[in-house]
Formats: sequence, C-alpha cells, structure tokens
Amino acid sequence: MKISLSNNVIFFIVIGCMSYAQVSYAACSGGSVANATPPSPSAALALDLLKNKPEVPTAAKPKEKLPVVPVVTPVPTPPTTVPTPTPVTPPAPPIVATAPSTAVKPPMAGKVVWVTGTLKVVGADKKVRILQAGSLIYPEDSIVTDAKSKAQVVFTDDSIVTFNNNTVFNVTKYEYKPDSTTASAGKYVMNLVEGSFRTVTGKIPKKNSFDYQVNTPIAAIGVRGTGYAAAFGGCRVDVKHYTGKPVLETAKGSIVLTGSSPFAAVTGPNMAPITVKVEPAIFKNTLPIVPATVDSIPTMPDIISKINDATGGGGGGGVCTPGSGGGGAGFTVKFQ
Repeated sequence: MKISLSNNVIFFIVIGCMSYAQVSYAACSGGSVANATPPSPSAALALDLLKNKPEVPTAAKPKEKLPVVPVVTPVPTPPTTVPTPTPVTPPAPPIVATAPSTAVKPPMAGKVVWVTGTLKVVGADKKVRILQAGSLIYPEDSIVTDAKSKAQVVFTDDSIVTFNNNTVFNVTKYEYKPDSTTASAGKYVMNLVEGSFRTVTGKIPKKNSFDYQVNTPIAAIGVRGTGYAAAFGGCRVDVKHYTGKPVLETAKGSIVLTGSSPFAAVTGPNMAPITVKVEPAIFKNTLPIVPATVDSIPTMPDIISKINDATGGGGGGGVCTPGSGGGGAGFTVKFQ
C-alpha cells in the first residue's frame, strides 16, 4: 500500500547507542541556541518514570530519650452540682445556590492515534496518565514510552509524531491558531529529553518556520519547508537531509543542509555544527506514520493494515520510508 504524504514535511529523531540518561541531562547540556526553551517541569518526572528511579529512603531519626517526670497523686475535690443547660436549637443555615464550576480545562494539543504496549504521560499537574488510542495530549505534557511500547500522536495543526520505545518527549509550548490573520499560526516548541521519534510537520511551521523548534541540550533543529532525519545520543546530534533546507544550529553557528551536502553533526556541548561525509547507520531505522487528524482517527484494523503494509516490504515507500522502496523496516504492529 502506498500512501502519499506530498506537501508535508517528514523527519526523524533517533537516539544512538548511548542514551540521554546515561550521559545525564546536566553533563550533556550547553551550547544550544540562545532562544532554546527548556523542557517544562513534567519532563524530569517523566525521565524518572522511564528509568523507574526509586525514591531515596529517608534515614531513620534516632529515638529521643524522654525526661523522667515524677508521679504526683492528685488530691480529690468534693463534687460540685452543675445545673443542666437548656438546649438551644441553632437557626437553619440559609440555602445558597451552588454556582457551576468555572474551572477551564487546558486546551487540547493533540490525540493519540495508536499505541503498542503502554503509553504514559506526566502532565503539568505532575500526575501520571495511562493513554490509549483517542486519549488527549495537552501542552506541557511529557510523553513516555517504555522498552516495549511505541505510539503515534497527531497534533491539532496536523503534525504527526511517532515515538520509538524508551522515549521522553516534552510538549514544551504548543498553541495552534487556525484562524490567525497574522504571519503566525501559533507555537510548536518541543524537547526531546530521551529517545527517538519521526514526524510529519503540520500547519504551524508551514505558515512561519520560526514558530517551530525541536530542542536537545546541545543543539536545536528548525525547518524551512523541510524533510530531514536527526539523531541524538551520547552528547551528539546528527542530521540527514531529505528535502528542503533543514537547519542544525547551536550558539557557535549553524548549517543548512542541502542535497549536495546532506549530513551534519554537533559532536558535543558548546560545539559548532560540522559537515559529515558518511551517512550514519542509524538513519536506516524507520518508524511508521499513519495519516490522521484529531477529527479523524483511523480504526484499529486500518491502522494495523497501513503500518504492516508500509513496513512489510516492497511498494516504494508509503508511510514508512519516503522516496524509497524495497525491503521495509520489519516493524509489525498487533493490537490486543
């Protein structure tokens, strides 16, 4: 099955052999662009959730010795007759109409399209939610997949993101204004805390590319009508050009990738991007993307069929590998 994704933008983010947490967030920070927005507070809790970090036990306090108090025998007092008070019935409280709740739910950022395994989210309220197909995603959520789970989310601007296993992805700032008459349709600012994903970008960067940014601790990735692949791991970011003009940027400089110069990297904190001549092997890995919108989530049979057709081999690309044919990625989805 071939599914056309023309006029959309496709790129991948994939972690290498050393995970973000192994390097540690603090040790692998520094040198990104000045306007890079850090993850919201839920990201740290989400990373702990992914790593199943145990709580640090509190040391037991030594028992305090109680002072010795001499026992004093009380002197009995003669009984006193107390008059019984007359009971007084209090007036009934006035009946007050209860006003309806004015609590406003946060605006929806997107919906879950499909899940294999367990998909969790740590919200802005620091509570953990277990999600399934059709569940809502909100701004400041941190999306968490474990070693046995993958998932896809569609945002309200039609951006689609498929998350690989062992991933923490922070929805740092998201606002979509479809009726905007200005040069901006909103903000799409995300942080890859750990793991990998693939995405088809939507309407926000199409209207203004400066409203779109995916951050890592050492570099930022922007789009200019772009399809690209990117990898982050071991304090290194790699980017591969597919279409348009992907931009890899740090505080030390930037590189715009082209067809004649398709690879670039940032090799550590506080480093400038450099051109790379050999394609990293990790870009051969792919994740399936099923076309969807928040108003049109495919049924489970359609999702299974599209994913398995796209990754099962043959057919010239489809939703799995844009612009390429042949062997597929060997990724089969089954829903219980």
